[in-house]
Amino acid sequence: LMESAFKLSAELAGHQNDVRAVCALGVGAIATASRDRTVKLWKKMPPPQGWSVSATLEAHQHFVGALAEIPSSPAPRLVSGSSDKTAIVWEGERVLHKLQGHTDTVCAVGVSGIGSSTLVLTGSWDKTARVWLDGTCVSVLAGHEAAVWAILGLPNGDVLTGSADRTIRHWHDGKCATTFKGHEDCVRGLVAVPGIGF
Repeated sequence: LMESAFKLSAELAGHQNDVRAVCALGVGAIATASRDRTVKLWKKMPPPQGWSVSATLEAHQHFVGALAEIPSSPAPRLVSGSSDKTAIVWEGERVLHKLQGHTDTVCAVGVSGIGSSTLVLTGSWDKTARVWLDGTCVSVLAGHEAAVWAILGLPNGDVLTGSADRTIRHWHDGKCATTFKGHEDCVRGLVAVPGIGF
């Protein structure tokens, strides 16, 4: 067997239930979301201390299963999605916006930047995705036949969604421009690959 180049460097213990999402933050920190209904922010301490909880964010009423950083903001911002049917935009430890409108679990979150505005993106078991600006829903992306498990904002403001209906949809100005078919199971993740596509 070939020896792995990777090894366990730290174990972050602090949640009271299983962790459902992890997000690296640009400020050299980590955020984790759990079925204990919390988001924890972690900072690296000097050796030998390892990682320590710097904040516990509590505002969701049920499991938290999705996280994304909102980059280029004056204070660290994060969006979390929950089975309480909401997403929350956090600024540090403060709730900046509670995004309400989905009728089922919010299982995917993302961001998309357009000029000086940052849009928050949410995907849900209710088969829709939503686009939010400053806490207000500006577009509902409807058309999938099953849960929207993945969401990705593109540099031009377009949005990609991946679904349990085994399709990926490309949205432009709130309308489905293309439906990509061919997967044999749920699409649970999307990532942009510079110079290639997604």
